Amino acid sequence: MQRCASQAAGRLSVLRSSLVCPCSISSLPSSSSSSSSSSLSFPSSSSVMTAPIQAASPMRMRSLSSVTAATPPIPSTSLPAHDANINSSTTSLPASASASASTSASASGGRNHSAALMLQPGAPLESKLLAALDARRAVQSCRTLTIATDDGTASGVPLADFSSNDYLGLARDQTLQARLLQPPTTSTMDEHALRDRAVGSTGSRLLTGNNGLYECVERLVRDFHGGAAGLIFNSGYDANLGIFGSLPQRGDVIFVDELIHASVHEGLKLSRGSKVTFRHNDLADLERKLEQAARQSAGLREPSTGGSNRSSGTAESSEGPTAPAAGRTRSFLIAVESVYSMDGDCAPLVELAQLAERWNAALIVDEAHGTGVMGDRGQGLVGALGVENRVFARVHTFGKALGAHGAIVISSPVVREYLVNYARSLVYTTSLPPHSLLSIAHAYRRLEEVGSERRAKVLDLIQHFRTRIQTCSNARIARALLPSDTPIQGLVVPGNAQVVALARHLRKRGMNALPIRSPTVPTGAERLRIIVHAHNTVQQIDGLVAAIEEYFASEDSSTDSPVVKAVPAPAVVSSL
Repeated sequence: MQRCASQAAGRLSVLRSSLVCPCSISSLPSSSSSSSSSSLSFPSSSSVMTAPIQAASPMRMRSLSSVTAATPPIPSTSLPAHDANINSSTTSLPASASASASTSASASGGRNHSAALMLQPGAPLESKLLAALDARRAVQSCRTLTIATDDGTASGVPLADFSSNDYLGLARDQTLQARLLQPPTTSTMDEHALRDRAVGSTGSRLLTGNNGLYECVERLVRDFHGGAAGLIFNSGYDANLGIFGSLPQRGDVIFVDELIHASVHEGLKLSRGSKVTFRHNDLADLERKLEQAARQSAGLREPSTGGSNRSSGTAESSEGPTAPAAGRTRSFLIAVESVYSMDGDCAPLVELAQLAERWNAALIVDEAHGTGVMGDRGQGLVGALGVENRVFARVHTFGKALGAHGAIVISSPVVREYLVNYARSLVYTTSLPPHSLLSIAHAYRRLEEVGSERRAKVLDLIQHFRTRIQTCSNARIARALLPSDTPIQGLVVPGNAQVVALARHLRKRGMNALPIRSPTVPTGAERLRIIVHAHNTVQQIDGLVAAIEEYFASEDSSTDSPVVKAVPAPAVVSSL
């Protein structure tokens, strides 16, 4: 570590000498490129949620109020009544430490350079940060920002998209773009939104950032997904932070699938409950841990540490679940994703709902990668399986298949009111601007128009891709393919260097598919994450498979080709 810090100090000197003045625009590079239906009945909602609301002083209760005119009616064109992100990874190889930086560090002998470095404000901290970055570069896991459609050459030729979450192509849909650019017409939701402020929301929703458009869009999306109430957050990350940071009460236990989104873990760091992780999609393991927690409930003592997992972040309490506050009963919460972002497989939601009912647990489902693509209307896996009334809360995000931004929590009215009062990621942030809300509304309307056709095309392309991979002459490729019938297709290529090399090979062939490296996934489970979209073509799929075969053939001829472990045979997964 001392050696890394010394090298980082030298690199810091070089970096400082090459900084561009942020005030010089000419020096910057140019780019080439709450009215609701009847409340749902959940087993533990009243015991878990109503006590804090009733206990709060009436003067401290928060509610959302519009600072503009009364909420407009949903326009006649609205929908009929019914409702670590891919972690930052790129195909660019990590840069090695600068030769001039090494020369500078050695020439100064370390001591004089370190003394000069200490004169800079914050220099010791910045040296530590550079050392941390160097450690990541050493194992080829340092993340960088790239322009996804740029092949890195002067021509700037667009790459075939096998990496974005734009499953249905709505982010690039020209009809949707045209509607967003049209001037508002009389008596529409658009006119109401743009009448007073067209650019910014001016504050949090509890101050001046709420308006009639917000509540109109919430009703529209809530009805589409068949929920009782909905609350929009600025992103799926914010929604998970708000839910898991505020809903679990003292003494509650939250059981999370080991592959769940990082944002859920981040939210639980703020929670008063205790986290228990169960093996991915393993109902037997989950039930064993539910039984263990139930047995512990009888004779709980108050641990001296308070039992929260906030101090350790992701580690569970070594003393087991904490005791609930006096007069409270312990509640169990189960958190899963409908479609898992790295493997592309689905949660067994029907069986999970049955298990949750047996244990009187609150089932929370993150539908980030199910929204828009699962179900006959794109309502998500919960709606596709008809378990809306058996799920305590769910998160639908707008930044993936819908091509917009933000997220909504679908729940009971009680949960919505609780989040308005206690979800810090909603209370203490500026709300979405009107144009973002209009994007969400128009995206749902466009989903109704073209969703069925595009979902059918995605299904056909998925089947074509899997058939081509599984019939490759090189059996190693078929063994590397993870089981999935969703747009997320994983090809396991163990080793950061190997999976990055494959991604770079595809990029040179005009295709953009991202390598997922450790520590984003466990060491040895690194994979190429391939996303199949409605805007892809059969010819692009064939070109992708051919380029993958070409890479594996070249690796087979070398002595250090990666060992690809066999993966289970594809399981039957709910269709899109």
